[in-house]
Amino acid sequence: MVKSVSAAWLWFLSIFLIIFSFLASGLYIQYRNNSFKLKHYRDTLNTYKQLYTQLKQDYVVLDNKYKLALQSALQGNKLISQKQEQLIHLEQAIQRQDSIMRDLKEKFSTALTGYKNSQLSVTQRKGKLYITLHETLLFPFGSAQVQPQGIVALGKLAKVLKKHPDLNIIIEGHTDNIPIKPGHKCWKDNWDLSAARAIAVARILINKYNVAPERIEIAGKAQYDPVVPNINAHNRALNRRIEIIVNPDLSKILSILKQ
Repeated sequence: MVKSVSAAWLWFLSIFLIIFSFLASGLYIQYRNNSFKLKHYRDTLNTYKQLYTQLKQDYVVLDNKYKLALQSALQGNKLISQKQEQLIHLEQAIQRQDSIMRDLKEKFSTALTGYKNSQLSVTQRKGKLYITLHETLLFPFGSAQVQPQGIVALGKLAKVLKKHPDLNIIIEGHTDNIPIKPGHKCWKDNWDLSAARAIAVARILINKYNVAPERIEIAGKAQYDPVVPNINAHNRALNRRIEIIVNPDLSKILSILKQ
């Protein structure tokens, strides 16, 4: 009887151990699987954290680039607006200057009313006024002595010039292409003659009519700037001339261009 009870007890204990071992093994496997899952979740979470950190850094970089680009764009728009404003001011200054020169042309033309076209002309070219005084009005042939009628004409010009002290004056002497004869008592060549004529006109404007000398420049061009080809006597007469070039004050225009 005792042996039967002991055997039953051993059998029961064996079954219990088997069942316990099985359950323990299952729990261990489940624990191990859960550990693997937990590690995977942790690794995944760390990856996401790293990705988030990288994205945050990238965002900061991109945000700074955007701010710099926006600032540059705003500065560019401001610069464009400034340049457009400068262009408007420049166009207005040029228009005012052109209007002043047209008005001056009218004043010079009115002051010189009564003279023939063959004696003088007033033209506007490249923003300047060209007052052309031909040899027949100013000088005897081959001479730099201004004739009385030429002195009168220069006086009329001087009245207008003195009313506009901001105008600069260039006096150019021009000849035809006929060379000065060797041994001439006054002139070595056409350079001499053209320069002497320009000086003679300048001295009359300065000494007789009180035009400020610092406003005047003088140039002798000889035969090297003809208005027409020197192919006949008529054309050569047109090339023998004094040109008084009136330059406007361009300081306002230049100041705008320098900005």
